[in-house]
Amino acid sequence: MDFGCNTGYFPVSASVAGVQTTMGVDLGDYSQHVRLLNDIAGASTRFSVGAYDPSSHTISLTNDFGIEKYDVVSTSAVMCHLPDPLHFLKALARLASKAIFIWDSFVDSHELLIRYHPPNIFSDAEFPNGFDSCTSISLGMLKLSMEKLGFTHHEELEIDPAWMPEHWLRSSGHHAFLFWR
Repeated sequence: MDFGCNTGYFPVSASVAGVQTTMGVDLGDYSQHVRLLNDIAGASTRFSVGAYDPSSHTISLTNDFGIEKYDVVSTSAVMCHLPDPLHFLKALARLASKAIFIWDSFVDSHELLIRYHPPNIFSDAEFPNGFDSCTSISLGMLKLSMEKLGFTHHEELEIDPAWMPEHWLRSSGHHAFLFWR
């Protein structure tokens, strides 16, 4: 399951690579994009409009798939838009039976920190849910949180400069991690 999948590149690629059940979830309705990629690539990725609700700390989907367990859950640049990154990690952990991939911006510190920028840049959500831009946790907080959630092993993945300019990725604090049980 790729949470924040946009047009579905990652879950469709996983389907093409042979993963049996792949699912993309995003706030926007990218179902036509995923369907088109499925048709072109011979994939079978399912898509659902869905969201993380910081008021209830839950992930909801608008289709009839229900909330399932997935071997691997991935998320890219989602946590930085949420007021409660630790509860979001817990919601992801409820969906992942084996591993979680996270690519996001982190504070380079072993201290247990959560950093917020001014609230209500992208939404008019009520406080504290309006902290919706550039939220980040420290690397120390990320690793401790994932360990407490049962993902006791991790590896930081090298960022390929072909993804985006490396100076931008490093200056913005982006890191890619795979955590597993």
